[in-house]
Amino acid sequence: MAAKDYPNLLSPIVLGRQYFRNRIFASPQDNPQLDANRFLTRDAMAFYERKAQGGFASVCVGDCMVEKQGHSHPFQLRGDDVFGKASFFRTASGITKHGAVAAVELNHAGANSNMWETEGFVYGFQDGVRPDGVEVRAFDEEWFERVIRAFADAAAYMRQTGFQMITLHGGHGWCLNQFMSPRENTRTDRWGGSFENRMRFPLAVIEAVRRRIGNA
Repeated sequence: MAAKDYPNLLSPIVLGRQYFRNRIFASPQDNPQLDANRFLTRDAMAFYERKAQGGFASVCVGDCMVEKQGHSHPFQLRGDDVFGKASFFRTASGITKHGAVAAVELNHAGANSNMWETEGFVYGFQDGVRPDGVEVRAFDEEWFERVIRAFADAAAYMRQTGFQMITLHGGHGWCLNQFMSPRENTRTDRWGGSFENRMRFPLAVIEAVRRRIGNA
């Protein structure tokens, strides 16, 4: 069926400078098997390695916070802690040794950040109060620079540990999605309102990542 309806599905493809052995990409997937520091355990590493053995062109580990105040959920990995490098390196090595491309998803939760890592409030697209009563403070210029730099730093961190592809999480109501949304982002400065302004932040993140690790 695949050969008939999707003749290119199992054919290799080159995107940028990266070779993929086929067109089947495993979507970003969290794993609850983390240690006390929210690093992958050996069982979690083996989970991603088995996916690579299954024949995927790319296996994506998801999702990793780029800085602690952008923490989104209990199973989110630390993409900003040097002590996690060993586990990420072993995970990427386990994926690549079976011929798959090791990918990782980077994320900041913005206004929907979990309160565990914050100081009693969260930062988001604009001032307000969430339905659960948590105060949201709008990103100012300093915070834009901080978060943009955090994405670039996390991308460099992951590249150093052997990951070959970076996925920037732009959905599910997280930070990048919040700024792109015409319903949520009604800021009146250069970061909101018009389509061009709403896209300014995610495009700045993309550009910062490319400057740091190259346009692969």
